[in-house]
Parts: sequence; structure tokens; C-alpha cells
Amino acid sequence: MSIDRKLAIAARIAREIRRDRRSLALINGAPVIVMALIGFSFQDQKPVLNQAAPALITTMAMFFVLFSQG
Repeated sequence: MSIDRKLAIAARIAREIRRDRRSLALINGAPVIVMALIGFSFQDQKPVLNQAAPALITTMAMFFVLFSQG
């Protein structure tokens, strides 16, 4: 597949995502809200949160990206 064709496909997908408000909300807003709730629940246990935060962020990002595709 040529680079021009790949860029055309990527541009089309980007336009579709920009038009779909639900996907934008799930991609941008939902992980922020979930991580804020997790942060508030571990507020008294900062060392635990500091160790678990990278894994939680990755898991949430993967979940919501996959969830928004369906």
C-alpha cells in the first residue's frame, strides 16, 4: 500500500472522529473523569497512587479507545 493511500485513509478516519461527538467525549472526557475519581479515592494513600497511576492510565486509555470503536 502506498504512502498516499495510507495518508488518505488516516485523514478520512480523523475526519470521522472529529465529527462524532460521542467518540470525542469518550476519548477525552471519560478517562479524565475516571482518573479523577480514582485519585480522590486514593487521596490518603499517595505512595500507592504514585505506583499504580501509570498502569491505571494505560488501562483506562486502552479501555475507552476500544469502547469508542464499538
